[in-house]
Amino acid sequence: MRTDPVGALAWLRDRTADALEHMADPGNPLSAYPLGPEGYSTNTRSLAHGVAGVLHALRLAGRAIDPAVRTRLRDESLAARDDTCPGLLFGNAGIALLLDDLGERDAALTLLATASAHRLSAESVTWGGGAAGIAMAQLAFHHRTGDPAHLDHACRLLTGLPEDLRPRLGADNASGLVHGRPGVALALYYLADRTGERRFFEHGLRLLRDELVHAEPIPGGAVEFRASERDLRVMPYLAAGSAGYAQVLTRYLSRHDEPALADVVDRCLRAADIRFTAAPGLFHGQSGMALARADAAIHAGRPYSKARLTALFKYAIPGPAGVRWLGGHGQRLSADLATGSAGVLLALQHTLTGCPDPLFTLDAALSSAAPQPVERR
Repeated sequence: MRTDPVGALAWLRDRTADALEHMADPGNPLSAYPLGPEGYSTNTRSLAHGVAGVLHALRLAGRAIDPAVRTRLRDESLAARDDTCPGLLFGNAGIALLLDDLGERDAALTLLATASAHRLSAESVTWGGGAAGIAMAQLAFHHRTGDPAHLDHACRLLTGLPEDLRPRLGADNASGLVHGRPGVALALYYLADRTGERRFFEHGLRLLRDELVHAEPIPGGAVEFRASERDLRVMPYLAAGSAGYAQVLTRYLSRHDEPALADVVDRCLRAADIRFTAAPGLFHGQSGMALARADAAIHAGRPYSKARLTALFKYAIPGPAGVRWLGGHGQRLSADLATGSAGVLLALQHTLTGCPDPLFTLDAALSSAAPQPVERR
């Protein structure tokens, strides 16, 4: 590993994918893959905690998708669509994106329409579960189908947001990419790209500046973020913390020169450089920080060594079928994207290959397309 760290990481990626494929059990009545507790307590189909996230990681790693698993995900998602939350990471909007990637467009459009009509699209603004993530899915389908109704819907979801987002972020005024202002700013960035309207870009910048109320300097010239007004733990992670903030801010700085914010990015990436965390996973562990560092290298030219991800080896659990990972916050061996094997696989694949948009961003889809007018209603 010391003489060929990149080769070691490629081996780890391949063996993680092998184990994920081996875990598939399409006939299991609970789920086609073993998941963490969140999957069983919410739904077993979502991107973050369910089967859709596992298939997303396998697809990006170039592995074949079991047709029986795909069919089961489609059929169960359609049957339960009215009882499923709408969000990108936790519900119908994200499942729609994955099913479309697998060639199930009719089912995907049905799920997206259901997500967009859900009351949480107006009551919650977050990227993980509310309007911002649904708008991202609508923007993706606008690019894929050319139907202007998708762009119009995305614009309506994100137009007229209040300056104070706290009522739509929840009682705790959460921070972070998944539940806080940076996720909303990410959606506004792509909406500005598609419409050519600078007001969306400026709104996103304001949200990123507002997020700094949660920032906390730490030793070594780094900065982390409190999880919320009530949860005062400071985090370096992707879902909540420095890595997720940098994930969004690097994109804004590619089109906006602001030295003070550029310094914040460097301090965030310094926080995300730690080589030991309690968990290996994507949302709150080593994998998510590695994905953000690799992303910053691609989008902002920030220096990054692939060898840094060899820190993952200390968490690996090898077996005859491949390498598995403790997910569910260390509670069980899990396949899920947020905490388990799929998230580790995603980070490894992105670090090794720079695969585009691993975490449902829209850079490859939108950067080359001309801005489109939006129908006013």
